[in-house]
Amino acid sequence: MRCATMLVIICWNIKQITSEKAREFGADVMRVLSEYSRDTPVIAFILENKTEPREVIQYFKKSEAGSRFDYVHLDLGGSKNRRENIIVAYRNIERVKLERYTGWVKDWNQRTQALFAEELQRDLDLYALQLQRSGRRQDPVCRVPEPFPAPEDFRMPLLVRLCMNDREYAIVAMHAPGPRDGAKREYTKLYMQAVLSTLPPWVTVVVGDMNLYCSTPEKTGFWDLSQLSGGTTLSESFEQTSSRLDRVLVRPAVSGAIKLFEPFSDKSDTSTCFSDHFGIGCSIRWMPDIASIQGPSLIPWTLAEKKKEYEEMDWETTQLKRALGKKGEELGQRLKKQAERMIEETTAWTKSWMQGSGFDELPCEDVQYRTCDYITFSYGKAITLPEGWTLGHASGEENNCLIDTLVQLVARDITDRRAFVQWIRTQLKIRYGVSTEGYLMAGVHSIPILRIIASAGIPIDPDAYSVHAIAVVNDVQIEETNGSGGTDLFLFCDGDHYDPIFQS
Repeated sequence: MRCATMLVIICWNIKQITSEKAREFGADVMRVLSEYSRDTPVIAFILENKTEPREVIQYFKKSEAGSRFDYVHLDLGGSKNRRENIIVAYRNIERVKLERYTGWVKDWNQRTQALFAEELQRDLDLYALQLQRSGRRQDPVCRVPEPFPAPEDFRMPLLVRLCMNDREYAIVAMHAPGPRDGAKREYTKLYMQAVLSTLPPWVTVVVGDMNLYCSTPEKTGFWDLSQLSGGTTLSESFEQTSSRLDRVLVRPAVSGAIKLFEPFSDKSDTSTCFSDHFGIGCSIRWMPDIASIQGPSLIPWTLAEKKKEYEEMDWETTQLKRALGKKGEELGQRLKKQAERMIEETTAWTKSWMQGSGFDELPCEDVQYRTCDYITFSYGKAITLPEGWTLGHASGEENNCLIDTLVQLVARDITDRRAFVQWIRTQLKIRYGVSTEGYLMAGVHSIPILRIIASAGIPIDPDAYSVHAIAVVNDVQIEETNGSGGTDLFLFCDGDHYDPIFQS
Protein backbone atom coordinates (compact mmCIF):
# COMPACT_ATOMS: atom_id res chain seq x y z
CA MET A 1 0.00 0.00 0.00
CA ARG A 2 1.20 3.48 -0.84
CA CYS A 3 0.32 6.76 0.84
CA ALA A 4 1.15 10.42 1.16
CA THR A 5 3.72 11.07 3.89
CA MET A 6 2.25 13.18 6.71
CA LEU A 7 3.91 15.25 9.41
CA VAL A 8 2.56 17.74 11.94
CA ILE A 9 4.80 20.80 12.17
CA ILE A 10 4.31 23.38 14.92
CA CYS A 11 6.25 26.60 15.40
CA TRP A 12 5.79 28.76 18.47
CA ASN A 13 7.49 31.95 19.54
CA ILE A 14 7.11 31.63 23.30
CA LYS A 15 8.24 35.04 24.40
CA GLN A 16 11.51 34.84 26.33
CA ILE A 17 11.14 31.17 27.20
CA THR A 18 13.31 30.65 30.28
CA SER A 19 13.55 27.78 32.73
CA GLU A 20 11.24 29.71 35.09
CA LYS A 21 8.59 30.08 32.38
CA ALA A 22 9.06 26.44 31.36
CA ARG A 23 8.59 25.37 35.00
CA GLU A 24 5.27 27.23 35.12
CA PHE A 25 3.90 26.61 31.62
CA GLY A 26 5.96 23.78 30.12
CA ALA A 27 3.26 21.16 30.72
CA ASP A 28 0.67 23.37 28.99
CA VAL A 29 2.90 23.84 25.96
CA MET A 30 3.60 20.12 25.64
CA ARG A 31 -0.07 19.26 26.08
CA VAL A 32 -0.83 21.35 22.99
CA LEU A 33 1.93 19.65 21.03
CA SER A 34 0.49 16.26 21.99
CA GLU A 35 -3.12 16.76 20.98
CA TYR A 36 -2.57 14.77 17.80
CA SER A 37 -2.83 10.96 17.88
CA ARG A 38 0.18 9.19 19.40
CA ASP A 39 1.09 7.56 16.09
CA THR A 40 1.29 10.87 14.21
CA PRO A 41 4.81 12.19 13.52
CA VAL A 42 5.19 15.63 15.12
CA ILE A 43 8.03 18.15 15.11
CA ALA A 44 7.82 21.41 17.06
CA PHE A 45 10.09 24.45 16.99
CA ILE A 46 10.18 26.61 20.14
CA LEU A 47 11.59 30.09 19.45
CA GLU A 48 13.10 32.83 21.60
CA ASN A 49 15.07 30.85 24.15
CA LYS A 50 17.93 33.10 25.24
CA THR A 51 19.01 31.15 28.32
CA GLU A 52 20.36 27.64 28.81
CA PRO A 53 18.15 25.41 26.57
CA ARG A 54 18.79 22.20 28.53
CA GLU A 55 17.17 23.75 31.61
CA VAL A 56 14.04 24.55 29.59
CA ILE A 57 13.96 21.08 28.05
CA GLN A 58 14.10 19.37 31.44
CA TYR A 59 10.80 21.01 32.42
CA PHE A 60 9.22 20.04 29.11
CA LYS A 61 10.26 16.43 29.78
CA LYS A 62 8.77 16.39 33.28
CA SER A 63 5.21 16.57 31.95
CA GLU A 64 3.47 13.36 30.86
CA ALA A 65 2.97 14.71 27.33
CA GLY A 66 6.52 16.05 27.10
CA SER A 67 8.06 12.75 28.15
CA ARG A 68 6.97 11.21 24.83
CA PHE A 69 9.17 13.58 22.82
CA ASP A 70 12.85 13.64 21.96
CA TYR A 71 14.64 17.01 22.09
CA VAL A 72 17.51 18.76 20.36
CA HIS A 73 18.54 22.39 20.23
CA LEU A 74 20.83 24.74 18.32
CA ASP A 75 22.29 28.18 18.85
CA LEU A 76 21.15 30.28 15.86
CA GLY A 77 23.82 32.93 16.39
CA GLY A 78 23.36 36.66 15.89
CA SER A 79 24.45 39.82 17.65
CA LYS A 80 23.98 40.25 21.39
CA ASN A 81 20.38 41.49 21.26
CA ARG A 82 19.31 39.09 18.51
CA ARG A 83 20.99 35.85 19.52
CA GLU A 84 18.87 32.95 20.68
CA ASN A 85 18.51 29.17 20.69
CA ILE A 86 15.85 27.13 18.97
CA ILE A 87 14.49 24.08 20.79
CA VAL A 88 13.17 21.21 18.68
CA ALA A 89 10.82 18.56 20.10
CA TYR A 90 9.87 15.58 17.95
CA ARG A 91 8.32 12.14 18.05
CA ASN A 92 7.72 9.24 15.61
CA ILE A 93 10.53 10.51 13.41
CA GLU A 94 13.44 8.18 12.75
CA ARG A 95 16.21 10.76 12.59
CA VAL A 96 16.56 14.55 13.00
CA LYS A 97 19.67 16.55 12.17
CA LEU A 98 20.03 20.32 12.78
CA GLU A 99 22.37 22.81 11.12
CA ARG A 100 22.51 26.51 10.41
CA TYR A 101 21.51 27.46 6.87
CA THR A 102 24.12 29.87 5.50
CA GLY A 103 23.30 29.72 1.80
CA TRP A 104 21.58 33.11 1.97
CA VAL A 105 24.69 35.04 3.10
CA LYS A 106 26.06 35.81 -0.38
CA ASP A 107 22.67 37.01 -1.60
CA TRP A 108 22.29 39.29 1.43
CA ASN A 109 25.73 40.82 0.84
CA GLN A 110 25.01 41.48 -2.82
CA ARG A 111 21.62 43.06 -2.14
CA THR A 112 22.81 45.26 0.73
CA GLN A 113 25.96 46.40 -1.08
CA ALA A 114 23.82 47.58 -4.00
CA LEU A 115 21.39 49.35 -1.65
CA PHE A 116 24.25 50.99 0.27
CA ALA A 117 25.71 52.31 -3.00
CA GLU A 118 22.32 53.83 -3.87
CA GLU A 119 21.99 55.46 -0.44
CA LEU A 120 25.52 56.82 -0.62
CA GLN A 121 24.95 58.31 -4.06
CA ARG A 122 21.75 60.02 -2.86
CA ASP A 123 23.63 61.52 0.10
CA LEU A 124 26.45 62.74 -2.15
CA ASP A 125 23.97 64.28 -4.60
CA LEU A 126 22.21 66.02 -1.72
CA TYR A 127 25.51 67.28 -0.34
CA ALA A 128 26.50 68.68 -3.75
CA LEU A 129 23.16 70.46 -4.06
CA GLN A 130 23.41 71.92 -0.54
CA LEU A 131 26.99 73.00 -1.20
CA GLN A 132 25.90 74.78 -4.35
CA ARG A 133 23.20 76.68 -2.46
CA SER A 134 25.15 77.38 0.71
CA GLY A 135 26.56 80.77 -0.35
CA ARG A 136 28.33 82.42 2.54
CA ARG A 137 26.72 80.27 5.15
CA GLN A 138 28.52 77.45 6.87
CA ASP A 139 29.26 74.57 4.53
CA PRO A 140 26.85 71.62 4.84
CA VAL A 141 27.88 68.30 6.31
CA CYS A 142 28.35 65.37 3.98
CA ARG A 143 26.49 62.46 5.55
CA VAL A 144 27.47 58.87 4.90
CA PRO A 145 24.88 56.13 5.49
CA GLU A 146 25.44 53.53 8.16
CA PRO A 147 26.72 50.22 6.78
CA PHE A 148 24.22 47.37 6.60
CA PRO A 149 24.64 44.68 9.26
CA ALA A 150 26.66 41.61 8.36
CA PRO A 151 24.60 38.44 7.90
CA GLU A 152 26.22 37.03 11.04
CA ASP A 153 24.49 39.77 13.05
CA PHE A 154 21.16 38.03 12.47
CA ARG A 155 19.82 34.69 13.65
CA MET A 156 20.61 32.05 11.06
CA PRO A 157 17.72 29.98 9.69
CA LEU A 158 17.63 26.42 11.00
CA LEU A 159 17.90 23.67 8.39
CA VAL A 160 16.36 20.43 9.62
CA ARG A 161 16.98 17.14 7.84
CA LEU A 162 14.65 14.40 8.99
CA CYS A 163 13.95 10.82 8.04
CA MET A 164 10.52 9.14 7.99
CA ASN A 165 9.59 5.82 6.41
CA ASP A 166 13.17 5.54 5.12
CA ARG A 167 12.80 8.78 3.16
CA GLU A 168 14.57 12.05 3.88
CA TYR A 169 12.87 15.46 4.02
CA ALA A 170 14.13 18.98 4.70
CA ILE A 171 12.46 21.83 6.58
CA VAL A 172 13.67 25.30 7.48
CA ALA A 173 12.57 27.04 10.69
CA MET A 174 13.43 30.65 11.39
CA HIS A 175 13.02 33.67 13.59
CA ALA A 176 13.48 36.57 11.20
CA PRO A 177 14.66 40.06 12.26
CA GLY A 178 12.01 42.09 14.06
CA PRO A 179 9.58 44.08 11.90
CA ARG A 180 11.16 47.35 13.06
CA ASP A 181 14.74 46.12 12.75
CA GLY A 182 16.50 48.48 10.36
CA ALA A 183 13.60 50.97 10.29
CA LYS A 184 13.14 52.21 6.71
CA ARG A 185 15.69 49.74 5.39
CA GLU A 186 13.32 46.89 6.25
CA TYR A 187 15.88 44.25 7.15
CA THR A 188 13.10 41.69 7.56
CA LYS A 189 12.04 41.85 3.90
CA LEU A 190 15.65 41.72 2.71
CA TYR A 191 16.36 38.76 5.00
CA MET A 192 13.30 36.83 3.87
CA GLN A 193 13.99 37.48 0.19
CA ALA A 194 17.60 36.34 0.57
CA VAL A 195 16.68 33.17 2.45
CA LEU A 196 13.71 32.05 0.34
CA SER A 197 15.34 32.76 -3.01
CA THR A 198 18.44 30.69 -2.16
CA LEU A 199 16.93 27.60 -0.53
CA PRO A 200 17.64 24.44 -2.55
CA PRO A 201 14.62 22.73 -4.13
CA TRP A 202 14.77 19.79 -1.70
CA VAL A 203 13.78 22.16 1.13
CA THR A 204 10.01 21.91 0.80
CA VAL A 205 8.64 23.62 3.95
CA VAL A 206 9.58 26.86 5.73
CA VAL A 207 8.01 27.77 9.08
CA GLY A 208 8.66 30.45 11.65
CA ASP A 209 8.11 33.89 13.05
CA MET A 210 8.80 35.75 9.81
CA ASN A 211 7.93 39.18 11.23
CA LEU A 212 6.34 40.32 7.97
CA TYR A 213 3.50 42.81 7.93
CA CYS A 214 3.46 42.62 4.13
CA SER A 215 2.92 39.70 1.76
CA THR A 216 5.49 36.95 1.48
CA PRO A 217 8.18 37.64 -1.17
CA GLU A 218 7.11 36.32 -4.56
CA LYS A 219 8.95 34.27 -7.20
CA THR A 220 10.80 32.18 -4.62
CA GLY A 221 9.12 28.86 -5.43
CA PHE A 222 7.11 28.84 -2.17
CA TRP A 223 3.39 29.31 -1.54
CA ASP A 224 2.01 30.88 1.63
CA LEU A 225 -0.06 28.02 3.01
CA SER A 226 -1.06 30.11 6.04
CA GLN A 227 -2.38 33.15 4.18
CA LEU A 228 -5.94 32.56 5.45
CA SER A 229 -4.94 31.73 9.04
CA GLY A 230 -5.66 35.18 10.48
CA GLY A 231 -3.51 37.14 12.91
CA THR A 232 -0.95 35.22 14.96
CA THR A 233 -0.22 37.74 17.74
CA LEU A 234 -1.99 39.11 20.80
CA SER A 235 -2.55 42.75 21.67
CA GLU A 236 -1.79 44.16 25.10
CA SER A 237 -5.46 43.58 25.94
CA PHE A 238 -5.04 39.89 25.01
CA GLU A 239 -7.09 40.17 21.83
CA GLN A 240 -6.07 38.51 18.57
CA THR A 241 -4.55 41.09 16.22
CA SER A 242 -4.55 41.13 12.42
CA SER A 243 -0.73 40.84 12.27
CA ARG A 244 0.19 37.56 10.56
CA LEU A 245 3.82 37.40 11.62
CA ASP A 246 4.01 33.60 11.91
CA ARG A 247 3.68 31.70 8.63
CA VAL A 248 4.03 28.36 6.86
CA LEU A 249 5.42 28.31 3.32
CA VAL A 250 5.50 25.21 1.12
CA ARG A 251 6.67 24.04 -2.27
CA PRO A 252 3.96 23.09 -4.79
CA ALA A 253 4.31 19.33 -4.15
CA VAL A 254 3.39 19.81 -0.46
CA SER A 255 0.00 20.58 1.01
CA GLY A 256 -1.57 20.85 4.42
CA ALA A 257 -4.05 22.40 6.80
CA ILE A 258 -3.28 25.24 9.24
CA LYS A 259 -4.25 25.49 12.88
CA LEU A 260 -3.51 28.17 15.50
CA PHE A 261 -2.90 27.33 19.18
CA GLU A 262 -3.87 29.82 21.89
CA PRO A 263 -1.10 30.87 24.32
CA PHE A 264 -3.15 30.43 27.50
CA SER A 265 -3.26 27.74 30.11
CA ASP A 266 -6.77 28.97 30.81
CA LYS A 267 -8.28 31.43 28.35
CA SER A 268 -10.64 32.79 30.99
CA ASP A 269 -7.63 33.88 33.05
CA THR A 270 -5.28 36.29 31.23
CA SER A 271 -2.62 35.76 33.90
CA THR A 272 -2.05 32.31 32.37
CA CYS A 273 -0.92 33.81 29.06
CA PHE A 274 2.61 32.61 28.32
CA SER A 275 3.28 34.32 24.97
CA ASP A 276 2.16 37.18 22.75
CA HIS A 277 2.17 34.78 19.77
CA PHE A 278 -0.20 31.99 18.84
CA GLY A 279 1.44 28.72 17.98
CA ILE A 280 1.03 27.93 14.30
CA GLY A 281 0.63 24.31 13.34
CA CYS A 282 0.16 22.52 10.05
CA SER A 283 -0.61 18.96 9.04
CA ILE A 284 1.79 18.63 6.13
CA ARG A 285 1.67 15.98 3.43
CA TRP A 286 4.38 15.24 0.93
CA MET A 287 2.44 13.86 -1.99
CA PRO A 288 3.41 10.47 -3.42
CA ASP A 289 5.55 10.63 -6.54
CA ILE A 290 2.72 9.64 -8.84
CA ALA A 291 4.60 10.97 -11.86
CA SER A 292 7.00 8.05 -11.53
CA ILE A 293 4.04 5.66 -11.35
CA GLN A 294 1.60 7.06 -13.86
CA GLY A 295 3.82 9.32 -15.89
CA PRO A 296 4.44 13.08 -15.87
CA SER A 297 0.94 13.92 -17.14
CA LEU A 298 -0.48 13.64 -13.61
CA ILE A 299 0.33 16.79 -11.67
CA PRO A 300 -0.14 17.37 -7.89
CA TRP A 301 -2.37 20.39 -7.43
CA THR A 302 -2.15 21.89 -3.96
CA LEU A 303 -4.54 24.31 -2.30
CA ALA A 304 -2.09 27.16 -2.82
CA GLU A 305 -1.77 26.42 -6.53
CA LYS A 306 -5.51 25.98 -6.87
CA LYS A 307 -6.19 29.32 -5.23
CA LYS A 308 -3.59 31.04 -7.38
CA GLU A 309 -4.91 29.56 -10.61
CA TYR A 310 -8.51 30.44 -9.79
CA GLU A 311 -7.32 33.96 -9.06
CA GLU A 312 -5.63 33.94 -12.47
CA MET A 313 -8.91 32.95 -14.10
CA ASP A 314 -10.74 35.71 -12.23
CA TRP A 315 -8.06 38.18 -13.33
CA GLU A 316 -8.32 37.10 -16.96
CA THR A 317 -12.10 37.48 -16.80
CA THR A 318 -11.65 41.00 -15.41
CA GLN A 319 -9.18 41.78 -18.20
CA LEU A 320 -11.70 40.67 -20.80
CA LYS A 321 -14.36 42.84 -19.21
CA ARG A 322 -12.02 45.84 -19.06
CA ALA A 323 -10.97 45.45 -22.67
CA LEU A 324 -14.22 44.36 -24.32
CA GLY A 325 -17.05 45.24 -21.97
CA LYS A 326 -20.02 42.92 -21.45
CA LYS A 327 -19.15 40.62 -24.35
CA GLY A 328 -15.68 40.13 -22.91
CA GLU A 329 -17.12 39.43 -19.45
CA GLU A 330 -19.56 36.86 -20.89
CA LEU A 331 -16.75 35.10 -22.77
CA GLY A 332 -14.56 35.08 -19.64
CA GLN A 333 -17.30 33.49 -17.53
CA ARG A 334 -17.93 30.88 -20.24
CA LEU A 335 -14.25 29.94 -20.43
CA LYS A 336 -14.00 29.85 -16.65
CA LYS A 337 -16.91 27.41 -16.44
CA GLN A 338 -15.24 25.20 -19.04
CA ALA A 339 -12.06 25.14 -16.94
CA GLU A 340 -13.98 24.32 -13.75
CA ARG A 341 -15.86 21.50 -15.50
CA MET A 342 -12.57 20.02 -16.76
CA ILE A 343 -11.09 20.22 -13.24
CA GLU A 344 -14.10 18.43 -11.73
CA GLU A 345 -13.92 15.64 -14.32
CA THR A 346 -10.16 15.23 -13.81
CA THR A 347 -10.51 15.17 -10.01
CA ALA A 348 -13.17 12.44 -10.16
CA TRP A 349 -11.06 10.37 -12.55
CA THR A 350 -7.92 10.76 -10.43
CA LYS A 351 -9.68 9.78 -7.21
CA SER A 352 -10.97 6.63 -8.87
CA TRP A 353 -7.51 5.84 -10.26
CA MET A 354 -5.76 6.32 -6.90
CA GLN A 355 -8.24 4.10 -5.07
CA GLY A 356 -7.78 1.40 -7.68
CA SER A 357 -3.99 1.72 -7.57
CA GLY A 358 -3.46 0.68 -3.97
CA PHE A 359 -3.19 4.02 -2.14
CA ASP A 360 -4.36 3.36 1.41
CA GLU A 361 -5.12 7.02 2.07
CA LEU A 362 -6.01 9.80 -0.30
CA PRO A 363 -4.46 13.25 -0.02
CA CYS A 364 -6.11 15.70 2.35
CA GLU A 365 -9.20 17.47 1.09
CA ASP A 366 -7.28 20.53 0.01
CA VAL A 367 -5.17 18.53 -2.47
CA GLN A 368 -6.29 17.35 -5.87
CA TYR A 369 -4.55 15.99 -8.92
CA ARG A 370 -5.04 17.16 -12.46
CA THR A 371 -3.98 15.79 -15.80
CA CYS A 372 -3.50 19.09 -17.59
CA ASP A 373 -3.07 22.79 -17.00
CA TYR A 374 -6.22 24.81 -16.38
CA ILE A 375 -7.61 26.58 -19.42
CA THR A 376 -5.74 29.79 -20.03
CA PHE A 377 -7.22 32.77 -21.81
CA SER A 378 -4.98 33.03 -24.85
CA TYR A 379 -5.10 36.29 -26.73
CA GLY A 380 -4.27 36.09 -30.41
CA LYS A 381 -1.42 38.37 -31.39
CA ALA A 382 -2.55 38.50 -35.00
CA ILE A 383 -5.82 39.31 -36.70
CA THR A 384 -7.03 38.71 -40.26
CA LEU A 385 -7.85 42.09 -41.81
CA PRO A 386 -9.68 42.96 -45.02
CA GLU A 387 -7.47 43.62 -48.03
CA GLY A 388 -5.80 47.00 -47.81
CA TRP A 389 -6.32 47.40 -44.05
CA THR A 390 -3.24 47.62 -41.84
CA LEU A 391 -2.51 47.21 -38.15
CA GLY A 392 -0.66 50.12 -36.59
CA HIS A 393 1.18 50.42 -33.28
CA ALA A 394 0.31 52.58 -30.29
CA SER A 395 2.65 53.52 -27.47
CA GLY A 396 1.88 51.78 -24.19
CA GLU A 397 3.68 54.45 -22.15
CA GLU A 398 1.83 55.25 -18.91
CA ASN A 399 -1.15 53.07 -19.94
CA ASN A 400 -2.08 55.53 -22.68
CA CYS A 401 -2.30 53.08 -25.61
CA LEU A 402 -6.06 53.68 -26.07
CA ILE A 403 -5.53 57.45 -26.28
CA ASP A 404 -2.61 57.07 -28.69
CA THR A 405 -4.65 54.68 -30.84
CA LEU A 406 -7.56 57.10 -31.18
CA VAL A 407 -5.25 60.07 -31.81
CA GLN A 408 -3.60 58.15 -34.66
CA LEU A 409 -7.02 57.35 -36.15
CA VAL A 410 -8.59 60.83 -36.05
CA ALA A 411 -5.73 63.34 -35.56
CA ARG A 412 -2.72 61.98 -37.45
CA ASP A 413 -1.38 65.45 -38.27
CA ILE A 414 -0.53 66.27 -34.61
CA THR A 415 3.17 67.21 -34.51
CA ASP A 416 4.00 66.25 -30.91
CA ARG A 417 1.75 63.24 -30.44
CA ARG A 418 3.29 62.21 -27.11
CA ALA A 419 2.63 65.59 -25.50
CA PHE A 420 -0.89 65.65 -26.94
CA VAL A 421 -1.62 62.19 -25.52
CA GLN A 422 -0.39 63.25 -22.06
CA TRP A 423 -2.57 66.39 -22.24
CA ILE A 424 -5.62 64.26 -23.07
CA ARG A 425 -4.85 62.00 -20.09
CA THR A 426 -4.77 65.05 -17.81
CA GLN A 427 -8.07 66.27 -19.24
CA LEU A 428 -9.66 62.89 -18.59
CA LYS A 429 -8.79 63.38 -14.93
CA ILE A 430 -10.07 66.96 -14.83
CA ARG A 431 -13.29 66.45 -16.79
CA TYR A 432 -14.28 62.88 -16.01
CA GLY A 433 -12.39 61.99 -12.83
CA VAL A 434 -10.40 59.21 -14.54
CA SER A 435 -7.19 58.16 -12.81
CA THR A 436 -4.00 59.41 -14.46
CA GLU A 437 -2.40 55.97 -14.08
CA GLY A 438 -5.10 53.33 -14.52
CA TYR A 439 -5.91 51.20 -17.54
CA LEU A 440 -8.36 52.77 -20.00
CA MET A 441 -11.19 50.71 -21.51
CA ALA A 442 -12.38 51.18 -25.07
CA GLY A 443 -15.98 50.47 -24.11
CA VAL A 444 -15.95 53.22 -21.47
CA HIS A 445 -13.41 55.85 -22.42
CA SER A 446 -13.38 56.01 -26.24
CA ILE A 447 -16.10 58.65 -26.68
CA PRO A 448 -14.82 60.88 -23.80
CA ILE A 449 -11.36 60.78 -25.41
CA LEU A 450 -12.82 61.79 -28.77
CA ARG A 451 -14.67 64.69 -27.11
CA ILE A 452 -11.43 65.95 -25.57
CA ILE A 453 -9.67 65.68 -28.95
CA ALA A 454 -12.46 67.73 -30.53
CA SER A 455 -12.16 70.37 -27.78
CA ALA A 456 -8.54 70.91 -28.83
CA GLY A 457 -9.68 72.27 -32.18
CA ILE A 458 -9.38 69.03 -34.14
CA PRO A 459 -12.25 69.10 -36.69
CA ILE A 460 -14.11 65.93 -35.66
CA ASP A 461 -17.61 65.17 -34.39
CA PRO A 462 -17.33 62.64 -31.53
CA ASP A 463 -20.98 61.62 -31.92
CA ALA A 464 -20.36 60.62 -35.54
CA TYR A 465 -18.18 57.67 -34.56
CA SER A 466 -18.67 54.05 -33.56
CA VAL A 467 -15.53 52.61 -31.93
CA HIS A 468 -15.08 48.85 -32.43
CA ALA A 469 -12.57 47.03 -30.19
CA ILE A 470 -11.69 43.60 -31.62
CA ALA A 471 -9.88 40.75 -29.86
CA VAL A 472 -9.19 37.10 -30.59
CA VAL A 473 -9.48 35.05 -27.40
CA ASN A 474 -8.95 31.26 -27.49
CA ASP A 475 -9.48 31.43 -31.27
CA VAL A 476 -12.80 33.23 -30.81
CA GLN A 477 -13.05 36.72 -32.32
CA ILE A 478 -15.20 39.11 -30.32
CA GLU A 479 -16.00 42.77 -30.77
CA GLU A 480 -17.14 45.52 -28.40
CA THR A 481 -18.68 48.72 -29.78
CA ASN A 482 -18.81 52.12 -28.11
CA GLY A 483 -20.86 54.89 -29.73
CA SER A 484 -23.55 54.75 -32.41
CA GLY A 485 -22.30 57.02 -35.18
CA GLY A 486 -22.00 56.12 -38.81
CA THR A 487 -18.21 56.39 -39.05
CA ASP A 488 -16.40 53.27 -37.85
CA LEU A 489 -13.09 53.26 -36.01
CA PHE A 490 -11.42 49.90 -35.42
CA LEU A 491 -8.99 48.97 -32.63
CA PHE A 492 -7.20 45.68 -31.98
CA CYS A 493 -6.88 44.50 -28.37
CA ASP A 494 -4.45 41.75 -27.31
CA GLY A 495 -5.53 41.70 -23.68
CA ASP A 496 -3.84 44.71 -22.12
CA HIS A 497 -2.92 46.83 -25.12
CA TYR A 498 -4.75 48.60 -27.96
CA ASP A 499 -3.43 49.28 -31.46
CA PRO A 500 -5.11 51.21 -34.32
CA ILE A 501 -6.47 49.48 -37.41
CA PHE A 502 -6.19 51.70 -40.47
CA GLN A 503 -8.78 51.22 -43.20
CA SER A 504 -7.93 51.52 -46.88
